[in-house]
Amino acid sequence: MITQVRAQIEAMPDHRVFTPDADVLGRAALLAGMLARLQGYAQDARQKCLHDCVLFLQAQKLGFAVLTANVAEFDLLLQLIPTGRVLFYRTGTT
Repeated sequence: MITQVRAQIEAMPDHRVFTPDADVLGRAALLAGMLARLQGYAQDARQKCLHDCVLFLQAQKLGFAVLTANVAEFDLLLQLIPTGRVLFYRTGTT
């Protein structure tokens, strides 16, 4: 599985890879801190929350939607910043 993920990442053209700037990172840190306090996240969950916040804010800045199955986290983000765009999906059981 890791080999497949690595191959997909390496196949991405450079113009499709975006690096968050200081504004996105700073706002994401504040947002992650708010969520961590509101939700009582343990230390290990705070890093994941920060990553989700960076992804959410970077997508918002670029006008993209986030595609995720993480309803719990991203629903909270949408409640705090309703201008973001998120598409939720569920995995089917076959």
